[in-house]
Amino acid sequence: MPLISPNKVNHSAVDTFEANKFIAHSTGLDLRPQNVNSLNIRIPVPAAPCFPISDYWKAGKEILYKRALKMSSLRPTGYPLQQYGYLTPFGASFLPIVQNIQHNPLFGDFAKNIAFNPLAEVTLTKMYQHGLFFTNFDGSTQCTDQYDSYFSDLKVTCTTRQFQQRFSRWAEQYNRSGKKYDEFMENVYNKAPIFEVHSLVILRKAVNDQNKAAQYNGFVELNVDDVLSERANEIIKLVMRNSKRNDVIGVLSKREFDIHLNHINRLIFFVKKDSSDWIKFSETQLYKDLEPHFIDTPADHIALGCFPSMNAGIAPLFQQQETNFYNINQLHVGHRLAALKSHLVGSDFWLRYHDQLTMKIEREVQMVFGKDYTE
Repeated sequence: MPLISPNKVNHSAVDTFEANKFIAHSTGLDLRPQNVNSLNIRIPVPAAPCFPISDYWKAGKEILYKRALKMSSLRPTGYPLQQYGYLTPFGASFLPIVQNIQHNPLFGDFAKNIAFNPLAEVTLTKMYQHGLFFTNFDGSTQCTDQYDSYFSDLKVTCTTRQFQQRFSRWAEQYNRSGKKYDEFMENVYNKAPIFEVHSLVILRKAVNDQNKAAQYNGFVELNVDDVLSERANEIIKLVMRNSKRNDVIGVLSKREFDIHLNHINRLIFFVKKDSSDWIKFSETQLYKDLEPHFIDTPADHIALGCFPSMNAGIAPLFQQQETNFYNINQLHVGHRLAALKSHLVGSDFWLRYHDQLTMKIEREVQMVFGKDYTE
């Protein structure tokens, strides 16, 4: 029996949906806005239909668990083929995923530094090896044999000890990260039942399609990870030194990357609130602490993020508050907090940078009453 089973992975359909939303945003797949009917709400829509990584995971799971896999049949369905018979319901759902590979930007140069979910990755890799997307599936014996060979190869690969160990490590790392996040958030709830979340994006732009090393003080050469880390640490220290005024109680970071080969480090600040009074973020002390760091040069960009669960002014008010405002005693807050976790932690189930978890706790919440962080 394959290793992929629900008891190994704490990841629901809602987690997948929310994680996919954040991945699409952070990777730059949702750059084209579109008006929605008469509501005049602009939402991000991919410039081309791009299947998320989770669809390759789901396809791989279906192949692993089904004993009989048929792409086509002579029995009439709603999916006729040009020459031989009809696509089965499975074939109709699987074939578009295969065809999507050729124009999905996730699988271009972007993927060089990215580790995909092991099952999604092997599902995709075997498609390349068997040349599925080079063939126009027509239901012929040759095409059917080609797909049957792919299905058999995938089943064998996913039951090898090497694959099972890799997936087990992947799942265990993901579950541990979720537990650390839960502990962090429990401290946030205890210290601040009402709080806001604000993110700052530190972006190192790609130069000539490559993110080259930077010169520091004219002498020491640093790679892009060093540059992002140094700038993040500098900002965090300055913010936490003023925590008594800006009410920041904890900080996370999220390592991100986009299809334009830019490297990103997102800082997520948790801010204690004493009331539900609405205050424009640009008038808060945290904004004043962050504003001096805003830059936009040919090499670097530092600015507030623009994702609704962790930034103000992005979406319409929810319950007369910004969507980055959380009151643990408010109705439906559990769903919104679960969505926030999916954005920060859940995306690591699908893809990671250099096979490393991308969410990091930068500053824990101090639970000593009357004492604030200084570093």
